[in-house]
Amino acid sequence: MSVFPQPPARAAVLQLERVACFLGHQLVLDDLNLTVSEGEFVALLGPSGSGKTTLLRLLAGLARPTSGRVTHRGVTVSGADTSRGLVFQDYALFPWLTMTGNLALAVGKSRPGLGHRQRTALAEEFLEMVGLPGTGRKYPFELSGGMRQRGAIARAFALGSEALLLDEPFGALDPLTRIALQDLLLGIWGGHAGKKTVLFVTHDLDEALYLSDRVIVLGSSPGRILADLPLTLPRPRDREAAPDQTRDLRREIENLFRRDTRRRLTLSVGADGDGAGI
Repeated sequence: MSVFPQPPARAAVLQLERVACFLGHQLVLDDLNLTVSEGEFVALLGPSGSGKTTLLRLLAGLARPTSGRVTHRGVTVSGADTSRGLVFQDYALFPWLTMTGNLALAVGKSRPGLGHRQRTALAEEFLEMVGLPGTGRKYPFELSGGMRQRGAIARAFALGSEALLLDEPFGALDPLTRIALQDLLLGIWGGHAGKKTVLFVTHDLDEALYLSDRVIVLGSSPGRILADLPLTLPRPRDREAAPDQTRDLRREIENLFRRDTRRRLTLSVGADGDGAGI
């Protein structure tokens, strides 16, 4: 028995219990069980068609499961609210508002008692936090894609959300901007008072291994969990050392995807064969 005290178990923030979801007649998610605990950074890794975005929409309260239960701190998610902030790949900033206006709106949602000047001042602070000082009077269309995504991340923090749901937020960015924003996100998350609980959707294996505490590997057709893999790399992460540190885990994940692809191809060939005899 260890003589060292064990850290207390972290409370569950987001949970899916036996969740299945149909879109029309198509089964998109099947029998999902997932818990994301307080302060965790969890990557949801899967190919197109694995239901990653649908899963986030369920947790955000923008969709409902066909069966099973989706909860936040043990309470069934029945609609969207500011306790769960969603960051999209396409920024989703209001184009008719300045950057300060976009963030001030979010600040007002989380702190309704603040006056206009206080909301504006806090909005400027959040813009500075993500490296966008002096951009408050600009409109989103006046900024680059990377700058707009910084603004979208700042807005999620301005909302005061306990949990952040990020849907491939860096997928449309060039490689250098993507790397810069990965490090920015980790810096904000690690330095923020009371770490946010993060569920980060990606189809990029390197990104998942670099950012997360755990990688949830999803298979497709229908989406289901193939593996739940913890990472024990120290933080802050060393980008140059990460490929060597995660070599075995990378191989395991690649093998999982290969087996899942073979399964889908086998099912597809079998279906075609059945149909040919009818």
